[in-house]
Amino acid sequence: MNNNNNRYIVLKPLSIPTFENLIKREGSSVGLITNKVPQASHYFQPAFDRHTWSFLVDTSYLDYEMLGIEIHKPDTPYIANLMMQKAVTQENFYKTYEEELIKLKSTIVSLETDLDDKANLIKKIDRDLADNEKALDLELKKEKRNEAKVTGYKEKKEALTEQRLLVFSDWQYIKDQIESKNKKEKELIAESKLTNANILRSEAEIVKARAENVYTEKELQNRVAQIFRSNANATLDIFDSPESVWKNVPPIKLDNQDLTFDKADIKQALQLCAIMGSGLVAKSNRISDTLGGKYEYYIYDNKTEIQMNISTEKVKETAYNTKVQLSIDTMRDIITMNGYMAYGMSEQDIEAAIYSLINKDAAKFIQQANLENTARVQKKTVTELITYNIIVKNNDGQGYKIANTNQILPVQSFDDLVIFLHGSNNKETMLKSLIIELENKKGQLKNTHSFNY
Repeated sequence: MNNNNNRYIVLKPLSIPTFENLIKREGSSVGLITNKVPQASHYFQPAFDRHTWSFLVDTSYLDYEMLGIEIHKPDTPYIANLMMQKAVTQENFYKTYEEELIKLKSTIVSLETDLDDKANLIKKIDRDLADNEKALDLELKKEKRNEAKVTGYKEKKEALTEQRLLVFSDWQYIKDQIESKNKKEKELIAESKLTNANILRSEAEIVKARAENVYTEKELQNRVAQIFRSNANATLDIFDSPESVWKNVPPIKLDNQDLTFDKADIKQALQLCAIMGSGLVAKSNRISDTLGGKYEYYIYDNKTEIQMNISTEKVKETAYNTKVQLSIDTMRDIITMNGYMAYGMSEQDIEAAIYSLINKDAAKFIQQANLENTARVQKKTVTELITYNIIVKNNDGQGYKIANTNQILPVQSFDDLVIFLHGSNNKETMLKSLIIELENKKGQLKNTHSFNY
């Protein structure tokens, strides 16, 4: 079965230097360019080899999913049983672990609140004790002290001390409870991981069983034939037989024009199989792929262009429509990502830079415009660090280092650099200091525009 997910296959007329002229190297030229396709229009039908009594076709270009043909057979009882076991395991998982974990977390939150309350109460008692001790000390230092007051302060001290012991005991008990609940939570999580692993194994078994529960290539090909001919007996058998469809495949007009085949269309898919089995189509237009055969066409390999079927002008039109929806700040980020010193640029200059980018590479502009805000800002920041020579290439041209230092950064590509600087280990230290340096340089250069339209 063909793994090519591209819906369209385009064959272009083959124009190459002839083999004879390549050998002779007449004059200073490599050889005359010769169009291998006959100038006069002619029609091609599936080639038939009378020696083997079979059609020369290449059915590997059939894509059954594109043709809407189900590859997998209905689930077997074994698969259905696996599905049921998985469902039961999942249900038990949520009942056993998820619900209990939710209750545990709720209990822990409540206990932590109580713990905070007890801690605050202890602090208040400590303050009251300190105030009482101060008042007692002052009263004891008086020449004519009030014994009743002294007694009162001492009694209050005893009461507060006893209260503190009780509250502290409660605080310790709650703390022990939290530790116990946290331990239980960790145990539950560990158990849940084991159970979840069982679920994953069940899923893997289901995937494996379904991968094996498929129609044979022969069955799939017969299904294509049956749909094409609306005949339950039709077959893609390559040998000449009454039920073979190959005599019924419409001829292909060869007239020195591009041939485009839609693999989602059964008729075109069969025509493609026919011409690809004919020996008329080279893998590419490279000399190495076109010598030694009677090739008239080659496979045009520009999958993105074929699939999207969008011309350069249409890409630009999409880019212009995208640009209209962008804020001036987003446009500033985009031109910064492309090496512009955008600090202090006017809106008019930013617009001019955007149009310049679209004209140079509209597809790249669309990709950058569609980045998430966070990703765009991160790339913009790193681009500025490079633009302002705060981060530079290593002496060997490989990787990056911080300018005017020997600090080599453990990255090779620009994307690696973005990830490294914005990682949790570097974001608050290295990156922050580099950004400070960047802002200082911007301040120094704020009156200098270095645009590169």
